[in-house]
Amino acid sequence: MENATAPRICPKCSADLRIVGSVYKSERSDDPEQPDRIYLVQQLRCMNPACGSNETFEKRHLLN
Repeated sequence: MENATAPRICPKCSADLRIVGSVYKSERSDDPEQPDRIYLVQQLRCMNPACGSNETFEKRHLLN
């Protein structure tokens, strides 16, 4: 899921979202002229205990 405009605040309670995990993902290119794409994917979650939102958002950063 490519989401370059991932929210920075929780849509439910307007608290800041925090990074709870990061992974690297790669996508193969069908074109031999193009290199494979490597992304840093950050999982963001609301840290407000009163919110109760279990929704996780992903933000992808192209590294190459």
